[in-house]
Amino acid sequence: MALEDDLRQLEIISIIRFPLIIGVVFIHAHFTEVDGINIYQTNLYPSYTFISMLLSDVLARIAVPFFFFISGFLFFYKKSFSFNVFRYKLLKRIRTLLVPYLFWNLIVLLFYFFCQYFFSLYISNTTKVISDFGWTDFLASFWDIHKDSNSEYPICFQLWFIRDLIVTIIFAPLIYFFVKYIFKIGIVLIGLCWFLDYKIPFCGLSIAAMFFFSLGAYFSIHKLSFVKVVESKFIGFSFLYLFLVCLAIYLDQTAYYGYVQRLSILVGIFFLLTLLTKLLPKMKNQTESFFAGAAFFIYAFHAIPLSIIIKYLLKICPKYDLVILILYFLCPFIVVVIGLVIYYLIYKKIPQLLFLVSGGR
Repeated sequence: MALEDDLRQLEIISIIRFPLIIGVVFIHAHFTEVDGINIYQTNLYPSYTFISMLLSDVLARIAVPFFFFISGFLFFYKKSFSFNVFRYKLLKRIRTLLVPYLFWNLIVLLFYFFCQYFFSLYISNTTKVISDFGWTDFLASFWDIHKDSNSEYPICFQLWFIRDLIVTIIFAPLIYFFVKYIFKIGIVLIGLCWFLDYKIPFCGLSIAAMFFFSLGAYFSIHKLSFVKVVESKFIGFSFLYLFLVCLAIYLDQTAYYGYVQRLSILVGIFFLLTLLTKLLPKMKNQTESFFAGAAFFIYAFHAIPLSIIIKYLLKICPKYDLVILILYFLCPFIVVVIGLVIYYLIYKKIPQLLFLVSGGR
């Protein structure tokens, strides 16, 4: 792998992190009810319905699988895999993943306790009042707070990605063997299970995580440059991705939508890689480094403030299509700006706190 391609891969990963986090924020900014009325059961908000569906349900869905792809690539990056390397990687992930995972779930747990104690009439987002929690409920808060339902989220719900990534990393030796020796067939088999929407009946063990982590690992383990693989295929991936996006919109609310959406995610990742190889600047600057570092903080911070801002603005604003559409863009903007300001203050004034809030990033 040429040094120039190697550097370009790392630059792409650094540059793409923040835009992907914005995608995650927009996924969570997609509200489906206004004044208790399901938006999809009315024709009152056609512009909002179309644009939010396009951005949040199709385009932004690339974000989380792309992060799994990046994680797999970086986990096996540059080093021959061995027990010592695996142990070193695990210890490093304790700092970068496990510590902030525990910290943010604890913060949200305390936030809900505070709100339920002082504002019980206004908020209660858990299955039972936190003051009535037993020790099993507290443990479930850090793994699957809705353990008796089909939802499988910790109390800081967006951190399901970190939980599933930690579980996937534990299986890294098996993934290494699979990718190294079973080669492309192994990844295709996992990918087929993901495409067919097979679910492993164990919370935290995700086929999507395994597939995209393995896909990223494939490039590192076999010393392949994804820049070289995709850079000459921009036109092909562009037309294919555009076709799949249009097809997903056309098939919305039908039985085939999920299959097309998942296929668009896979193709979309490689389309985005080809696009970045075309647009990649020669040198990174400090601004890009700052946003790359702030990405994790925005990810961990955004969900509760976003929910509060959406509920408040929907309550006070007139219910017109254009107004609802503006709120769809305004709410994520407000949350991201607030998050960046808080991160900047921590970064400048209390850098030691970054170990807890963003794993030292």
